[in-house]
Amino acid sequence: MINKSKLEKIIPDVLEKMKCIYEKKPMKSEQKSYINSFGPTVVKSGLLITLIQYENENSDTWEKGKKDFILLLKEALSGLNEAKYSFVNKDTSKEISLLLPLLKKAKENKELKNQEINRFIDKEYKEDIMLCYLAIKNLTKVFKTNDSKIGSDSDV
Repeated sequence: MINKSKLEKIIPDVLEKMKCIYEKKPMKSEQKSYINSFGPTVVKSGLLITLIQYENENSDTWEKGKKDFILLLKEALSGLNEAKYSFVNKDTSKEISLLLPLLKKAKENKELKNQEINRFIDKEYKEDIMLCYLAIKNLTKVFKTNDSKIGSDSDV
């Protein structure tokens, strides 16, 4: 269930960060696609697999759109609860992985099979990631993509 007060708390910070990124250069339609597909991918594959895919800096899709989304996600997570998510330092957010808590949990449960790890993921961490994702996804509607035209259906 979505915690409306938490969502309202992070939206102003996420909006400011998005302005810094997308007012200089328009959001690419590919970036919007990666943002939109994050939630369904978590539902289908689980948070662990999704973060592995999205944080892979060596993939072709990293510079095309996943990089900005992951940085926004880290910023939003840190803004949501700075004390709890202190591992996401704003100055070094490019270097710290969102996988850190998940990998720590997996390491604690070495005897688990890979497909069972998702059951041991901290539910609050997953909920917070999804809450930050929803804030970002909803705020993408504020920014034009590089291929949108004024008055087109994509502006509605």
